[in-house]
Amino acid sequence: MFSRKHSCLLVSVLAIGTVALASCGTSSSNEIEVVFVPSRDATTLGSLADELAPILDEQAKAAGYDYTFHMSVSTSYSAATTALTSGTADVAFLTGSSYAAATVDYPGKVSLMFTAERDGYKVQTIDYPATDPKSDEGRHTQVEAMNGEIDDYVYRGEQDSTNPADSYNSILIANKGKMTDADGGKLYIDDFIGNSVGIQGPQSGAGYLYPKLFLASMKDEATREIWFRPDSPYLNNSYIAENGLTIVDGTPDASKGEIQGVSLSGYDAAFTEAMNPDSDLMGVWGFMDIRYANGYSKSGTDYYQNDEVFTDTYTVAMTNPIFNDTISYRSDLSSDAVAATKAAFLGAVKDGSKTEEGTGAYLIYNIYSHTGYAEGVDSNYDDERTIYEESKTED
Repeated sequence: MFSRKHSCLLVSVLAIGTVALASCGTSSSNEIEVVFVPSRDATTLGSLADELAPILDEQAKAAGYDYTFHMSVSTSYSAATTALTSGTADVAFLTGSSYAAATVDYPGKVSLMFTAERDGYKVQTIDYPATDPKSDEGRHTQVEAMNGEIDDYVYRGEQDSTNPADSYNSILIANKGKMTDADGGKLYIDDFIGNSVGIQGPQSGAGYLYPKLFLASMKDEATREIWFRPDSPYLNNSYIAENGLTIVDGTPDASKGEIQGVSLSGYDAAFTEAMNPDSDLMGVWGFMDIRYANGYSKSGTDYYQNDEVFTDTYTVAMTNPIFNDTISYRSDLSSDAVAATKAAFLGAVKDGSKTEEGTGAYLIYNIYSHTGYAEGVDSNYDDERTIYEESKTED
């Protein structure tokens, strides 16, 4: 898989040539080995990555660095992590969960360079941005805005292409047909206790893992006061105060803050349930915003640019941000090579546009839908580490 360095060394030995050896991926080389993991057809991704290589070379050179970039396509994120930790790769594209797992399993071996940026939502980036994206108060304000509960704000999933976001969130949405006269036109997270909710598979960040983490955080009294009804009978429940809320497979025990999770097959199914007032589910968890991606912007469907997607549904809750994919590197990579890689990718992602074929921005967007790169902050992946460490305990 990562064979170029080793094959080059073999050719050099056979040729008894020292110049060829110097150009290979040895510790004295000026070649930076970048590993991609296919999020699509591996052949297509490999072709796009190869086209990107000379653009990275040019950007590094323009910034004053004498490095060239070689691209490899790995078979999996675990294989890419192994390549970094073993030193056969210098830089790798890793998901947030893969990066977090690497820092747990191989402490000090893998470092964070960038967090990828993508188009965000105006309600978060411009209209009601949270000073602290992990604060309950900030996210609750965004939820209120999405529901039109602040200054007659109208939310229709408007995208923001000028202020890219380095994260996204999971939201809990319900059909307004689930409300009763006693609800006062609002739904709260404690309304779901003892009821059923749609989730995705156990590996889904937005459809399961972050909702599970969010529900567990209800053990905190201040958090309950924000997301529970002001007169909720569960506010002072001692079991919830110790354990938070939990998702269970079978019949939920409301006294223990349990919510039944019903597995759905994909976000199209989740959207369908959210639009059905007669659904057996109280609501569904999904990325922000499945209503826009799986309904409002989906041409050829009954919900294309149909305001009912938002007016007939209600945003109940929003999880901590799920930070985007990373560009990570082996921790013993030289500071000069790290600086060259940073300059190369920052230059390439601004080269041209995502619609201009052959440019750096176009290639990067078509590889991973990245529109920019933000300086990586390791603590942003603490939630991912918590999820990973809990999964190891459960195993």
